[in-house]
Amino acid sequence: MSDNICASIAYCLDTSKSGFGEKAVGGYTLLKPLYVLATASFRTTTRNSWIIEQCEKISEHHGIPQAKQMAQTLRVHLQNHPQEDDLH
Repeated sequence: MSDNICASIAYCLDTSKSGFGEKAVGGYTLLKPLYVLATASFRTTTRNSWIIEQCEKISEHHGIPQAKQMAQTLRVHLQNHPQEDDLH
């Protein structure tokens, strides 16, 4: 399921098919699923880096400052709670 959520990000943020309002709504609706994926027990370093990058893109390209804050929050959370693959 997490792969499906990640695969849908590009579709939801497609800038060629929607106006600013629709893009912003798409960005807002992605924040919670991205947060859940980033904090799940099955997360990986690669996926979390990608999620943080997507949050920053949402902030920059869609004008959603909460996404930038979420990226910063995730960085701190991940530093304090390293993934299992980081411990080996």
